[in-house]
Amino acid sequence: DADSKSVLKDAVEVVVTVQESLTVSVLEASVACQTRFVEAASASILIPTSSVWSRATSSSPASSRPREQATDPYGAALWPSGQVLAQAVAAYMKVLPPGSTFLELGAGCGLASIVAARAGFRVLATDYRQLPLTLLAETARQQCLQNISTAVFDVTDLSAPLPMPDLPQHVYEGHPISDLDDDDDDNYDA
Repeated sequence: DADSKSVLKDAVEVVVTVQESLTVSVLEASVACQTRFVEAASASILIPTSSVWSRATSSSPASSRPREQATDPYGAALWPSGQVLAQAVAAYMKVLPPGSTFLELGAGCGLASIVAARAGFRVLATDYRQLPLTLLAETARQQCLQNISTAVFDVTDLSAPLPMPDLPQHVYEGHPISDLDDDDDDNYDA
């Protein structure tokens, strides 16, 4: 879409030292784009009503918009929490077998996903908006990382199934996730 093209055109490369011997670069939206996103998000504020959060805008005091249409100023910028997750991935990659699969929920710019891909993991990065995934895909393309795929996924949509990376069936056999069925749903908190 036009927003993604604009953000990619002005994207900024951020170089991050994840560990002493591991430096990774990712793309994030320029400061001007981030400012524009924050201003757009500020124009609509979430307010509590009875048991639901509604979106109040200047044009409609109690209107609500679906989450996928809401402005999100956060996914297009690198966050310190992404750096912490990337450090954890780098530490754990020493004990995981080569070719392991990494699923990142709420990937944003995808620093942790890039670290996992550089370690040889098969990566599925998700976010609830396409824009940060576009930045991540461009980062992967520039770094010739072909083991990253992306998918739009909203973790707050309880009706949507968790995306599963393409893995051979034998990987799931004997794993606790393969033993779950509809009868077990009451054993887990949502």
